[in-house]
Amino acid sequence: EKSDFFQNQDKFWSLLERFLPTHSICSLPFVTSFCLGLGTRRVCYGKEQAVGPWYHPSAQETQPLFGEHKLAGDSRGWVKTHCCLTDAWHGGSSLLLRGLIPPEVDSVAVRLFSLHIPVPPKVFLSMVYKFEGSTDVQVALELTTGDASSCHVGGMLVLNAETGSRHSPRPLRVPPTRLARWASSCGQQLSGGWIQRCYEVNLRGCLLQDLLVSFSRPPGSREEESFICRLGEIQVVDASSLLAPLPRVQNVTISQIRWLPLITGSEGLPTRLLLSCTLHWSYLLLRARCFRIHCWKRTGSSSSVAESPETEKPTFLGLAFANQYRVVDLAVEAAGFGQDGRVEFLVEPVPREGFLVPQAEWGKAVLLFSVPQ
Repeated sequence: EKSDFFQNQDKFWSLLERFLPTHSICSLPFVTSFCLGLGTRRVCYGKEQAVGPWYHPSAQETQPLFGEHKLAGDSRGWVKTHCCLTDAWHGGSSLLLRGLIPPEVDSVAVRLFSLHIPVPPKVFLSMVYKFEGSTDVQVALELTTGDASSCHVGGMLVLNAETGSRHSPRPLRVPPTRLARWASSCGQQLSGGWIQRCYEVNLRGCLLQDLLVSFSRPPGSREEESFICRLGEIQVVDASSLLAPLPRVQNVTISQIRWLPLITGSEGLPTRLLLSCTLHWSYLLLRARCFRIHCWKRTGSSSSVAESPETEKPTFLGLAFANQYRVVDLAVEAAGFGQDGRVEFLVEPVPREGFLVPQAEWGKAVLLFSVPQ
C-alpha cells in the first residue's frame, strides 16, 4: 500500500542486503541530509522555504545502508533506521532512528555508511540531530579505520581494544577562529529544535572504513532505555578544504531566449512579457550541493539604469543541480519607448559544508531589452 511504501521498501532491500555489494564513499567532503529528492515541503538548513509536495530526482542525496541492526549475542538491543518526510533539516526528509538499549549493555550503534577514504591529517565531522520526546540518551558519531599497523589516531577514544579500529571522536569544544564560518553553530540549538555537534580527528596513515552513530544510556542508569532520534545531516570534511577559498561562479551566459506578450496596452504595445531563457555557468560541481537562482527585474530610462543595490532582496526562482537552469515564463514589465528593460540573474552556490556565500560573490548575468523600432 502507498501508505506503507517506505517501510516496505526498506524491508524489501534489507532481505536482499547480503547479496548486494555495498558502494563505499571514496572522497571528501562527504555530506548528506538524507534527502530522497521529494517531500511535502522544502527546508533549507532548518528554515521552511516552500510548503507543498515536490519531486526532483537530482536533489536526492546519499542514503544509508538498509536493514535492522541488532546487537550480537543474546542482547536485546537494536536500532532501526528509515527515511521520514515528517521533518527535515535540509531538503525534504531526514533519517529516523528508533532503538532500545537493554540493561545489560551501555550503548547500541548502527553502521550508516561504508567508507574507503585515505584520510588527510585532520578531519572535521559534524552531525545535526534532535530527539523525539524527552530522553537522557546520548548520541555520538563513531568511525572505524583500516591499516591499523601504520594508522596513528589522535583526538579519539578507542572503543574496540582488540582490533584498535573503532573510535569515538572527541567533540570539538572550541573551534579554531579560521573555521568560524563552518563551526559557528557547533553545540548550539538551531532552527526547528535541531542541534549540531562537531568533532575534530587527527589521523596519519589511516583508511576510513565505516561511519556509525551510537546511542548510550545516561550515566548511572541501569534501566532499559528506548529512544527516537532524527538525523538531519552528517558531514565528513577535510580541514584544509575549509580553509581554502571557495571557487567562484564564472562565465554566466543567457541563451535560447523567448519573449511572449502577456498583457497588451491601449496603444497596442505589450505592457507585460513572459521571458523564457537558459542560464549556463562554470563551477566545480563537487564543491556545490546545489545552486539557488535569483533575479532582479527593472525598467527605466537608459540613463538611469544602474546596478541593483546589495541591500535589496532578489526574487528566488528555483534550484539547479547542474551548471544550467531553464527559466520558463518569467513575468517581466515591458519597456516603454525610450526606456531599457533589465533582468539580472544571480547564481548562488550552496557549498556542501553548509555555510552561506556572500551575495557579492554570486555569479551574475544581465539581460537588457527595449521596444523594437
